[in-house]
Amino acid sequence: MVKKFLITTALEESWPVNHEEAIFLGEWCRLYSRRECWRKMNAEVIPYHWDDRAKLYNDFIFINEVYERILCDLSATLNELHGVNFSIRYWRILTGVWLQNFLQIFFDRYEMIRKAIHSYGNIETITLNMRDQEMIPNDMDDFIRMFIDDEWNHYLYSFIMCRLPNIEKIRKDPEISYRPKEIRDSKEGMDVKSIFRKTYSKLTGLFTKESDAFFYSTFMSKSDQIRLSLEFLQFPVLPDLFKSPKIKPIMAKRKWLLKGESKTDFEILLREIIPQQIPVLYLEGYEALKQVVKKSGWPSRPKIIFTANAYYANESFKLYTAEKVEKGTPLVIGQHGGHYGTSKWSSYEQLELAISSKYLSWGWESDKFKKVKSVGKITADKLQIKNKKNDSALMVTMALPRYSYTMYSTVVAGQWERYFEDQCSFIHALSDTIREKLVIRIYKQDCGWSQYERFKDRFQNLSVDRGYGNIKDQIKNCKIYISTYNATTFLESMNMDVPTIMFWDEYYWELRDSAIPLYEDLKKAGVFHETPESAAKFVNEIWDDIGQWWNNKQVRTLVVNFKTQYCHLPPNLVANISKELRDTIKDLN
Repeated sequence: MVKKFLITTALEESWPVNHEEAIFLGEWCRLYSRRECWRKMNAEVIPYHWDDRAKLYNDFIFINEVYERILCDLSATLNELHGVNFSIRYWRILTGVWLQNFLQIFFDRYEMIRKAIHSYGNIETITLNMRDQEMIPNDMDDFIRMFIDDEWNHYLYSFIMCRLPNIEKIRKDPEISYRPKEIRDSKEGMDVKSIFRKTYSKLTGLFTKESDAFFYSTFMSKSDQIRLSLEFLQFPVLPDLFKSPKIKPIMAKRKWLLKGESKTDFEILLREIIPQQIPVLYLEGYEALKQVVKKSGWPSRPKIIFTANAYYANESFKLYTAEKVEKGTPLVIGQHGGHYGTSKWSSYEQLELAISSKYLSWGWESDKFKKVKSVGKITADKLQIKNKKNDSALMVTMALPRYSYTMYSTVVAGQWERYFEDQCSFIHALSDTIREKLVIRIYKQDCGWSQYERFKDRFQNLSVDRGYGNIKDQIKNCKIYISTYNATTFLESMNMDVPTIMFWDEYYWELRDSAIPLYEDLKKAGVFHETPESAAKFVNEIWDDIGQWWNNKQVRTLVVNFKTQYCHLPPNLVANISKELRDTIKDLN
């Protein structure tokens, strides 16, 4: 009888597999060439459970239900451990982003291991004997770096496999200590911008009143944020940025189980691992984080807090906001990118609506959530560009982590490879003349996909931009812009009045019912296409006179209608935001 061997990440490629047959969770392999190696070895690749999009959506609903139960119990536990008595909303603001992401990640890994056992019965695997304390994130930024790594994911798989039956473990010691990889650009020391910001923040802090409105990472232009401050009769302040304190985890303080009712075996494991994985700043480093906030100099009694994305990974801001909201300060969150208001489901949007008193959108509103108010595109570029001389076509692609990390209507994990194939199909279908004019801008954070090498392998003469330049400048200076995923960039190009073509597989980028009619209109206009071949064929047809198509009256009308709903450029953006903030203050007083 042939033994089955379970490989969980690319880590184990250095270990010999002497079995005739192997099971490999291939949706998470680092490079396409490695997947080919496994196939050549006649390894069997388990189908990814979330290739079934109906299951993905149903799991999203299930995980949300579990999340609310776990959050309630975790809030009670943290209150007890820290000797405080804060509301669930307080802990949702501080820990909710991490908990939501971690729960979704853990469920995905659990489901694939469970599927392997169910499909093949007794199997063997290798688990590396990693140091628990090295696998604990310090904060949300640390967690983001970890969940893209093979090492941390192997640790998570190992935790699950050591607690499930029918798996024989072969334990091996790691060769090196684990350090999460940096995924963001970083510079040693202080650059001129940082020095100016810190100096300006200290000087303007002298003029800050205790009850000033607090505007932090709003994504507004500097001039608009200054005007907004003046609308509130306060000195324009640029709040300082504070790094999270680095605190070592204390394993003795993590010997507790998250109490509460577990309705499934998955929840039992979840309640066991949360004490081992909760970020240090929510447990051992909580008091140190409070000291950072105490010394921040931010308003002690702000009348309102307004941000676009600081709620996500800025721990100082999150704790400060949680404390002020607990005392009655309203929190307003502004939309900071695309996909909002259009996707069938989105963890990001869901969390932002849950923690905010009001949500400011770029144009869309919601029958379900009355707190969503349209103010216009907060990050708006006022200048519209018409560049008729440039003859390049700009195509922007995206990359996501090889392991699933949060749930929204997009490709997940290894489904990115199918997305990549669509991009290749589009390029193949272009005429030779247009292909020579095409520039592919890849995502600068490669996430282990080797995007540049893959495109160059398929198209040796293709112009591939590594994505470090200013994307808005590139959009302004192209003849036509090609969008390949549902996010922000095509909203930018439309507002710059740059001819825009969009295409993606609607199987992976599900739309909510309210958005479908407007996307259908874009199909009629030739802007949105269901297949890469259709998009390329259309570009070939209009290339010699793109302006005639883009300036057609019907096309203009349909595009304007779409922009009004999802990226409206109002003449009075600051006044719109100011009104909504003032109304929110009145409503809560």
